[in-house]
Amino acid sequence: MMRGAPHASTTTARQLGYTSGMAEVTTMKVSTETRDRLRALGRNGESLEDVVVAALDAYEAEQFWAAAEAAAVAETAEERTERKRIEAEVDAWMDDAR
Repeated sequence: MMRGAPHASTTTARQLGYTSGMAEVTTMKVSTETRDRLRALGRNGESLEDVVVAALDAYEAEQFWAAAEAAAVAETAEERTERKRIEAEVDAWMDDAR
C-alpha cells in the first residue's frame, strides 16, 4: 500500500468516483445469469442501475394499471354514475377557469 493512501476498508466507492451523481448506494448480489439478462436489456451507455430502475418503473406501472382495471371491474352502477357526475362537475369548473 502507498504511504498516506487511505486503507481499502475506509475508501468508499464515492471517494473513488464510481458513483458520482448517485444517491446512497448498496451492493446487491444477483446470479451471473441475472446480471447478464440485465446487461442484455440495457441500451448502449446505460448502467445496470438504469436498467433496474426502468424495470422497476415498468413493474410499478403494470401494478398500478392492474389495480385500476380491477377497481373499474368492481365499480357498481351507482358508483359509476356518481363518478361520472363528479367528472362532469370538474370538467365544467375547468371550462369556467379558462
